[in-house]
Amino acid sequence: MSDCRTPSNHPAPGAVLSLRDRTWPAWCGVGLSVVALVASAAFARTTLQEYRDAVHWYQNTIEVLDELECFDAASFRARSSARAYALSGEDWQAARVHDSLSRTAVQVVRIRELAENNSNQQMLLKQFEPAFEQFRQRTTGLVEARRGGATANELARRSEELTDVSDTLVETSQAMQTEERRLLQARADAAEEAARWFGSAVAVCATAGTGLACVSGFWVFQAMRRALRARDVAEEASRVKGEFLANVSHELRTPLNGIIGMTDLTLAGELPPDQRDRLLLVRESAGTLLTLVNDLLDLAKIEAGRLDLAPVRFELQRVVGRALRLLAERARNKGLALRCDIAPEVPTEAVGDPDRLVQILTNLVSNAIKFTERGGITVRVRVPERDVSGLAVAFEVADTGIGIPANRLDMIFLPFEQADGSTTRKYGGTGLGLSIVDRLTRMMGGGVTVASELGRGSTFTATVRLGTVSSETILLPPASLTGVRVLVAKPPGPDRDTLTRLLSGWAMRPETEDTPAGAVARLAAGGFGLVAVSEEQTGDPSGAEQVVSAAAGVPVIVLHWGAPGMPRRWAAAGLSAALARPYTPSDLFDAVMAALDPAVPADTTEPETAPLVPGRRLRLLLAEDNRINQRVAQEVLGRAGHTVVTVADGAQAVAAWEAGAFDAVLMDVQMPVMGGLEATAAVRARERARGDRRIPIVAMTARAMAGDEAECRAAGMDAYAPKPLDPVRLMQILAELVPAPSPPPPPAEPVCDLEWLPADLRYEIAALFITEVPGDLAAVRGAVAAGDAAQLARAAHRLAGSLESLRAGPNLAIARRLQAMGKSNDLTGAATALSELERELDRLTVALRALVSARPTPSSSGT
Repeated sequence: MSDCRTPSNHPAPGAVLSLRDRTWPAWCGVGLSVVALVASAAFARTTLQEYRDAVHWYQNTIEVLDELECFDAASFRARSSARAYALSGEDWQAARVHDSLSRTAVQVVRIRELAENNSNQQMLLKQFEPAFEQFRQRTTGLVEARRGGATANELARRSEELTDVSDTLVETSQAMQTEERRLLQARADAAEEAARWFGSAVAVCATAGTGLACVSGFWVFQAMRRALRARDVAEEASRVKGEFLANVSHELRTPLNGIIGMTDLTLAGELPPDQRDRLLLVRESAGTLLTLVNDLLDLAKIEAGRLDLAPVRFELQRVVGRALRLLAERARNKGLALRCDIAPEVPTEAVGDPDRLVQILTNLVSNAIKFTERGGITVRVRVPERDVSGLAVAFEVADTGIGIPANRLDMIFLPFEQADGSTTRKYGGTGLGLSIVDRLTRMMGGGVTVASELGRGSTFTATVRLGTVSSETILLPPASLTGVRVLVAKPPGPDRDTLTRLLSGWAMRPETEDTPAGAVARLAAGGFGLVAVSEEQTGDPSGAEQVVSAAAGVPVIVLHWGAPGMPRRWAAAGLSAALARPYTPSDLFDAVMAALDPAVPADTTEPETAPLVPGRRLRLLLAEDNRINQRVAQEVLGRAGHTVVTVADGAQAVAAWEAGAFDAVLMDVQMPVMGGLEATAAVRARERARGDRRIPIVAMTARAMAGDEAECRAAGMDAYAPKPLDPVRLMQILAELVPAPSPPPPPAEPVCDLEWLPADLRYEIAALFITEVPGDLAAVRGAVAAGDAAQLARAAHRLAGSLESLRAGPNLAIARRLQAMGKSNDLTGAATALSELERELDRLTVALRALVSARPTPSSSGT
């Protein structure tokens, strides 16, 4: 081992002391900065905590005020509903009392929790809670007294007591609100002071910790970069998801178009009963699958924020009726009663998206039908709130089904969730319908709630905000309905109650009869102007026929559970009108008017399938690459009488359009070689370059995502027909885009006819008329100006005699009209008729002068 040492890289001690001597001020500065940073950070932390506490109490105070204001509104609603129930006895008013009291109780508990740390409020609560308990007892007592049949004086006394207690409660609530507002101001001042100290601390911290701020800034910059990258990744994922949904939609709708289209075409022909039943099952299954596809797409659009509402002015009752008619047959097939009850306060018209309203109602009613085995479903429409900005409309769908367990109520509005999620569940479905209803109602400014009891049924209430129209159409019943006695031959029940209420609202006088025998006896006594008879009579299937036979000339409306229109069994009996249930008040009004006024058209037969032929045969170009879709479209259009030329891609479509003459083009969007959008753009460009007429192009595509229709129209297409094809809708589109040519105008009537006269005499009469017509016309003009009816009758008679010899039809008709005015001594419209006569006489004079001018000159012979 050697004694030699490896040279060290460390500096000598002197050198180290020299370095420290030079750098001690910097180290001192760093130390002082650290101390200042720690001290200012501690101060900032303290002031920040004070600021947070102040903000927390400030928010707590606001929540107390909000709860108190909501409590005032709920207690006022409870009081007014209780008093209204005492006057009217309507059950829905009692239900509103119970609901309002439940809400006030919840709000009292919430107020107590929020004010537990406020000693002043605790003192006021000792006055507030007993006042509320008295208010609740008085309100409940008034309702129970009305139900128990108390006298009017007793109800009035209880109503006054309720008013006094309610006023005391409001005074206590106002005192609590005043205390909260004082506390709100104090806590706002505290928050402001804390914020000011916190700002000072932050300033000190920023001065002392410049380096830390730089490090923090760098960290924030890095975080922003990571956030931007995450945003880009999310946007790319959203784009990929959108493309995936669009492709899935297209790929699912393409085979569904073939299944549904070919099934409908086969069902239109003659089939053995067993084969028809099987095909109907196929059609129902395909319709279920299509509904699932549409629900998935709607849910995806809502989650992506790409579902837009289209507010328009619409008739609210018509929309409700449209939704119920879509599901009436399903209810009938299960033996369920589907009823509709629209409150009188519901406006005739509103502003909103009617298609989405139909979707909400159909989802709720369809759900009710699925989970109901016996009984029925009732749809009620109410207006719980209305102000200058619009109105809230509540749609209640109540069923008598199986009900929902309490532990599942919060989950049924989640996508793909059901009340029974087990593998042994009895009822199918995906659980998307209620989720879509929840999302749509919230998009429309409302929400959906549910109340349910196992084994007793459920009630879903969907509330939406709608706009009011500036000039609402008010449908007032005509005076002809006032006082008309109406015999309602129908067993007791909610249906009869609703019917009589509506008739009474139109100033008619409904009288009810439970049995057919009783109705026949009442009709024998006479005095009724209208009969409303239910097709179903308890215990007597022929009861309705007995009532109709006994009507003997009195207009009859038959209420039935069949398809809309007049059932064939009643059409043969010559009934006045038929009303299919469920019906809306406007449907009932139309039926009443049709029965009482024969001039009002009414349905006399069951509705037939809409005709597919739009009125004439067209030559159509079909661009479709899928063989099955080609076949479906060819069959549908061929049966409508149209000629179809089919090509397999957009390039062939452009070539065929240039080579042949077509009335319209049906263009698929997604095709090989050249897509439908590119082919449409090429056709439009060539039309503009050549100055050709614009040929109608219809997008017939399985693409149904948001924006697809707008993209098709932007490319130059005139209409949009999504697959699976609806034949009736497709024919309507063709009828609108390719209207029938206008008929040629009828030939003008000749001003005169002198062919029946000998040639020589014809010229003499023409010349004589030219000479005398100014005087005859002057006499007519003078009689009209003087208002002399007798003179007009004589002058017009003389002129008509001259015109008759010329067989001058247009002039003669006007002259005869003026003569009739003179004879009847009624010169209304005489000046207008005179102007017409002058114009026609000018035409006649021109024709006669031309005839006289063309008269041949007699030839002279020399000797």
